[in-house]
Amino acid sequence: MLTAEPQSVKLEPMCGHDSSEGTSAIFPGNLSTGKPLPTELLPDCNPDFPSRRSGSSAFGDTNAAEIHYSTTLNGNLNIFDPDTGATPLTIAIWHAQYGMVQWLISKGVDVEWKDKSGMSPLHVASKEGHQDILELLLEQDLDVNVKNKKHERPLHLAVHFQQLKIVKTLLKIDVIKVNAINVNKRTPLDQCKGTVKGREIRKLLRKYGAMTSDELE
Repeated sequence: MLTAEPQSVKLEPMCGHDSSEGTSAIFPGNLSTGKPLPTELLPDCNPDFPSRRSGSSAFGDTNAAEIHYSTTLNGNLNIFDPDTGATPLTIAIWHAQYGMVQWLISKGVDVEWKDKSGMSPLHVASKEGHQDILELLLEQDLDVNVKNKKHERPLHLAVHFQQLKIVKTLLKIDVIKVNAINVNKRTPLDQCKGTVKGREIRKLLRKYGAMTSDELE
């Protein structure tokens, strides 16, 4: 087991990117040297980065990944950026690294960790539309109604970003709160857009009893 107590570590932009470019291509720096951790995790840095498919991982050999983390992080996989709160797990999810997410979970990382905006791994997977990663996270018996700082649930984000497959998966969960309200007094149904996919999502939400905030009053 490689995990340890959460520890703050500054995340640095990698591969010539900076925050002005609007990139999330970051990964924690080495605790002792400040050098970056493996850029193989980042699609912007790795020319051989695999396609976004179930089971893909830039670390084909998880033993190599374990050796790297055990030597550079002293076994701590729960490091986080003090500015953003991002962890290796959330970064792997952002980049659709199913294999790495699977490996990190197997090593006991904190799957309920929230970043500075209150985004949990479930939020990130739902927002980005990573169906296979979402299903992997759901196997961990997580709270599917977890809130970020805007009181958005994963369903809010899946609807807003028109992730139809994610919406379908979440709605099949018995405890999902289909009429949850965020800080702006909006339900998931209020988040629906006027696109073709948005109308399909709206119809699906209605099927599960979704209402607008006005209808709830």
